[in-house]
Amino acid sequence: MPDTTVPPVAVKRSKLAIVAAVVALLMVFLILLSGFREPVGALCKAAFVLVGAIGVLQRQVWAAYSLALLQLFQAMLGLLLLKDGGPVVPLIGACVGSLLFCLLFLLAARALERSSGARGNAVPWVVVACLFTVPFVFLRAYVMPTGSMENSLLIGDDLLVRVFPRPAVGRDDLVVFHYPIDRTNTFVKRVIGVPGDRIRMVAKVVYRNGSKVNEPYVIHQFPEQDSMRDDVPGPAGRTEPTYLDAALQEAGDDMLLHHVVNGEVVVPAGKYFVLGDNRDNSLDSRYWGFVGEADLIGKPVLIYDSVETTDTQFKGNTPLFSVPHVRWNRLFKVL
Repeated sequence: MPDTTVPPVAVKRSKLAIVAAVVALLMVFLILLSGFREPVGALCKAAFVLVGAIGVLQRQVWAAYSLALLQLFQAMLGLLLLKDGGPVVPLIGACVGSLLFCLLFLLAARALERSSGARGNAVPWVVVACLFTVPFVFLRAYVMPTGSMENSLLIGDDLLVRVFPRPAVGRDDLVVFHYPIDRTNTFVKRVIGVPGDRIRMVAKVVYRNGSKVNEPYVIHQFPEQDSMRDDVPGPAGRTEPTYLDAALQEAGDDMLLHHVVNGEVVVPAGKYFVLGDNRDNSLDSRYWGFVGEADLIGKPVLIYDSVETTDTQFKGNTPLFSVPHVRWNRLFKVL
């Protein structure tokens, strides 16, 4: 008798899905490369994209949809950062790139559906994609680039900053803001004076509304006295040091000439007086005056990653290649 067995039908692989998987694998490499100094966050995100890429190769429809969702959310976050005053050209480029990748993964998912790919359970994919993106509607990630807030914040600390809803700012709070002299730069300092407060600083000691401020977080690197740094507002008629650039001098002089009453700096409405915890090594309100309400971004709430930089790890003898040193004791430290 003739053999009537029907031969198995070969599964047709979608070329578009293969391209999408290759693109996702390249993303994994780029995430790890660009996040080398933030290994914890980079590894988590890279792991998700890697699992998604493998899922696409295994013809799982929702693996492709999840990667599309992730890219869509990232484009939306880019628009939020643009609204917050971030660099225009890089953010627009990142948004356009994310939308193009979103389209690629979306088309790959549709191609997998047409080729009878396994649809799978959407919930885990959607939940994880949301975890990597949705919280950043309310939070922003910032890195601590200088030692002006040591030892509260160290160089290489990665911070989550609450930006929405806009938190109320009070005395002694940490706050992130646009640097008033150059709004493309972002600073983090501690609020010493809120509107209406009277601030005076004598020989490194801060007085607020006539009372000495308890500052257990402050460190002093230099024991010698510097009247320009350690006394605010300082001698009558004092103006800003000549070594500061013109914009800083103008802002500092405005505070010293128009907001000093009876030897105290009076914080005007809608303004804040801020200082760095590393008091002898901080560019703050002593030099450029007040932070305006409109320049406030938010309050740090968590250190989610912390890596010693090559400067701190190797003390200037930076090797060509180095493994970042994670400060495990600072991970997920609530501020």
